[in-house]
Amino acid sequence: MKTSSISPAGTREWVKLVTVVVLLGGLGGLLWLTPALHMPLLLSSVFTLLLSPWVNMFQRLGYPKIVSIAGIFLIMGALGTVLTVNVSQTLMQQWDSLSRDTPRYLEQTTEKLFKLERTIKNRYSVLENVTLVDSFIRFGKDTVLWSVQNIPSLLGELLTWIFLVPIFVFAFLKDGDEIRKRIFQLVPNRYFESTFMITT
Repeated sequence: MKTSSISPAGTREWVKLVTVVVLLGGLGGLLWLTPALHMPLLLSSVFTLLLSPWVNMFQRLGYPKIVSIAGIFLIMGALGTVLTVNVSQTLMQQWDSLSRDTPRYLEQTTEKLFKLERTIKNRYSVLENVTLVDSFIRFGKDTVLWSVQNIPSLLGELLTWIFLVPIFVFAFLKDGDEIRKRIFQLVPNRYFESTFMITT
């Protein structure tokens, strides 16, 4: 009687395949359980793609990888600081102007809406029940309420991104090639070529 047996090479292929499936499933589960990481990971991937050529260029010039990454981070940090200061000053000036002029703009807009509403009602009696000004005021209140309720959480998310994205980018730039190599080592031979083509 013939008995079917799996060769050691076949066993290794199956172990690799199961390992890849488990890793992908674990990564997918982690992302599903932590939606707050979606945007930081996406931004980190984009920045990594943009910065990788610069890291490679510095390495070709003879600088170690960690020094190349640190140098790029210092340059970006300096540029980001200058940009943040300039933008913050502009925004503060615009905010001061807006907070000073907003009451006047609102009053003028409300008066124009009142005139428009009266004109419409005088011309079209069927629109007697139209409350244009009330709708405008209600929209303004709803907008202010939404801002008060959501701006703190939006700022919190922004601060989280500012904290996480540089960490992820640094890790991707430093160990991305090694992680990719380890992943390729786990891919079964029969799927290696297609996986390599997709990820390059």
